Amino acid sequence: MKNVPPPNDNPNAPEEEPIMDQAPAAFVRFAPQLIGEQNPDNNNGWLEEEPEEEEENEAMEDDEEDSEIADVDDIPIPPVIQFGNFHVGESSASRDLLEGNSEVCAPGPVCCDLRSVHRGVKRLSKQMHDRYKTEKRMEKILRQEELRRNGQPFDITDLDSTVRANRFESLKMMRLITDLSREFTELKNQNRRAKELIR
Repeated sequence: MKNVPPPNDNPNAPEEEPIMDQAPAAFVRFAPQLIGEQNPDNNNGWLEEEPEEEEENEAMEDDEEDSEIADVDDIPIPPVIQFGNFHVGESSASRDLLEGNSEVCAPGPVCCDLRSVHRGVKRLSKQMHDRYKTEKRMEKILRQEELRRNGQPFDITDLDSTVRANRFESLKMMRLITDLSREFTELKNQNRRAKELIR
């Protein structure tokens, strides 16, 4: 057992876990308290130290000095290319993708050339066309679902041909009715003329 590897192959892991000297904290009415010996200077087994105000002031002064001195070694700061909310620095892996683009634009409004406007219009047109196709497809699906719920067969082509046949039959009936109505009106007029001639 001399050459037993440390747990999880981590050479820095302790061989044994330390044993606690006191019992763990327990919650009593939402206030943490120790179940064993209670030390008034110790809160839940952790010593609290008050932060020193002088260290905070010094840290704040250091931050201000760091922001003023951005280029200490006279090394030029790499330019940043901005695409919307995506920033690509010179050391970024995306630099290889943008290798053909040698222009570095400053942040702010981007002037549009004809090519970029054309690309934007094409993209917008494609999005609108896709949306239109999606809406039409959804209308068709909803119509089929409505027909299915009403007990009609799923095949819409059969239903369409049946409707056309019924429409044709109803047109025939309407023509017959109008023809009969016209003949009745003519007979009525002839009957009235005959009565007038008799008088």
